[in-house]
Amino acid sequence: MENLSVDIASITETLHGYIDRGWNIFPVEPNGKRPVVISSGMNGDGTPYENRFKWSIYTEKSGKAQRSTKEQVSRWILEFPDCNWGVVCGRVSNLVVVDIDGTEGIQSVRETHPELEKTSTLIQRSPNGLHMFFAHPGVIVKGFPILHKVDIKADGGYIVVAPSKTASGSYKFATSVAPAQCPGWVVRGERSGKITDPAPPDPSERRPAWVSTLLTHGSASGRRNADAARLVGYFSSHDLKPDVIESILLSWAERCQPPFEQRELRVVIRSVSSYRQMAKARGVVDIPIMTSTGVGWNFSWDALQISIDVSRLVESTRWGVVGEVQVYTSSAAFGISNKNDVYGPIDYAFKSAQAQSQMINALEAKMNGLPWSQIVTDFSRLVVSQFNKGNEWLLLRDAPRAIAHGYAFRPFLLAKEPTLWFSAGGGMKSYLALLLATMMETGMDCGLGPPLVRNHVAYLDWEWDVGQHAKRLDAIISPSDQERLGVNIFYRHCGGRPLRLQIAEIKRMIAEEGITYVIIDSASPACGRASDNDEIVAFFQAISELRVGSLILAHVTKFDRQNADEATATAFGGVQWENQSRSTWNLKKIQEEGSSVAHIVLTHQKVNGGMLHPPVCIRFQFPEENIEEGRIAVSFASPGEISMETSGPSGIPARDQIKMLVRNQPLTIDDIADALPNIPHQTLIGTLRSMESKSLVRTVRSVNGSMTEVWGLRTSAS
Repeated sequence: MENLSVDIASITETLHGYIDRGWNIFPVEPNGKRPVVISSGMNGDGTPYENRFKWSIYTEKSGKAQRSTKEQVSRWILEFPDCNWGVVCGRVSNLVVVDIDGTEGIQSVRETHPELEKTSTLIQRSPNGLHMFFAHPGVIVKGFPILHKVDIKADGGYIVVAPSKTASGSYKFATSVAPAQCPGWVVRGERSGKITDPAPPDPSERRPAWVSTLLTHGSASGRRNADAARLVGYFSSHDLKPDVIESILLSWAERCQPPFEQRELRVVIRSVSSYRQMAKARGVVDIPIMTSTGVGWNFSWDALQISIDVSRLVESTRWGVVGEVQVYTSSAAFGISNKNDVYGPIDYAFKSAQAQSQMINALEAKMNGLPWSQIVTDFSRLVVSQFNKGNEWLLLRDAPRAIAHGYAFRPFLLAKEPTLWFSAGGGMKSYLALLLATMMETGMDCGLGPPLVRNHVAYLDWEWDVGQHAKRLDAIISPSDQERLGVNIFYRHCGGRPLRLQIAEIKRMIAEEGITYVIIDSASPACGRASDNDEIVAFFQAISELRVGSLILAHVTKFDRQNADEATATAFGGVQWENQSRSTWNLKKIQEEGSSVAHIVLTHQKVNGGMLHPPVCIRFQFPEENIEEGRIAVSFASPGEISMETSGPSGIPARDQIKMLVRNQPLTIDDIADALPNIPHQTLIGTLRSMESKSLVRTVRSVNGSMTEVWGLRTSAS
């Protein structure tokens, strides 16, 4: 009994020490790595069941993470006396862990990042390798295999810690120093070195290296659909049935970042199966793997080390289906120094016998020995058939589900549908857009709260130049942190041509770089003619082709700039812009002459299928001009911070000031009057009464011993 008491006391001291470090910990099954079983039994049909500890409530994925306490841990020790212990990684515990598996993992680190061996940081020896602990950088860090036998454990993940043990050995800390700063390549998720499949090749089939790599490590965001089509095409070429292919690829789907849903995988399998049936019906024997490139298709013959890209497809009256073609090879046998130098790009008429003959002769002259006649003939047939087929038929039950009111950055940016911001010139739309883009790229909180998810952003600019935007980026985040945290915003100056005439190149970039959100600055030149309804419709059709989230920056007319009632203002003075957008915000900048502080008031004017958000005020504090390399400071502000002298007669409407004031908590009339001294008392009372039916809710509460009216923002449940 004495030894047991000593053990419990020692374990308690260790685990309480973790709580003191700010770590979130939880019980793990004895001698294992999965959460502990809290109940088990038999179902009515005789099958066993077990319920495991819900550790996810201790992560930020659950919304607001619960915190494990010393009292709770002491109860767990008595409830699960033989259990192991896990620590939640990520922002919630201020931890990112590099999990190095055995000698192969150590060798990977030595070959690619030798500086890691010399880093002084907290290290734990696991039964199979090492855990290197680093301080969380404050931005979202994804967990995934980053090197061969080296994994990142970060936001949404956990590791087992001492005093745990398994059949292979115990977990023990080798150092006691504080976690060091997290390396930039870990924060950015930069895979490097040789990532291979450690399993021996299947004796019945030697899989290509790219297949083994994808099955082992999954695919990153922006590559999942293309890789899924390539994998399904590969296994289909070996005559495997769709259900077998699905079972093989389910583990790949789970390893993707983010995971690839099973229903999405089924859509790809059905699409590839339909394509192969069509190819066989056209007499194609050696069916190439077809994948979408975002602007067309790629056809690849892995055995021949040949691939052909086709893009810019249109149908002409004279030539039928025409498009741009480029041929590649990954083989060095033909003395081609660059795979891009094989053939093309050329304009090609797919139904023209003369065009086919010219292409065959050119390829045979450059790479003699391959069955070019068959390749070109089959390729031309497949493109014409696929073009005529159009979009795939889908089973509705397997279609990816739209996210209701999904946000890229709540409440300002929708996740997948177009958001429109409009204001007068100089309203700081582009500055705020670049700030949110930086936060979405890194996951960091610049004063407005962290984004819900990270996005890879492209900034499409028709108005300014790259140098000015780069200078603003430096004011938002230092150049060294831009590199360390991975601020990989792509920029393109698009001036001279409207968006619809550049759509093919932009779609190509989105597909190649995995871009998930675009900012369009600004609407008028990107559209072509901002007052022409047909041009506006064509502009939004082009945006829908991008299949990513979008923010459109627009202006108001001179009339609306001079109109005192800003609630009636619209982009360019027309309703079509608001009709086509799914969420619209009116921005107004308020800044005193000579002041380094500016306020931006955002008024929500439209959202499809949801409630309007109350007005929001954002405060920008700019660095003094004599301070080099200064940074801006951004925060939410209350309307009371803005003087009526600054905002003038066309300042923030009283209704919007009241909404901003009570959006977080109900207030008494006296509280509201104190915060808004520029609104006469009788005017304030009348405004509150008029807002009661739609915007505000009035209740009576006990305040300081007396019953008093309090006013709060009306919600859908009010």
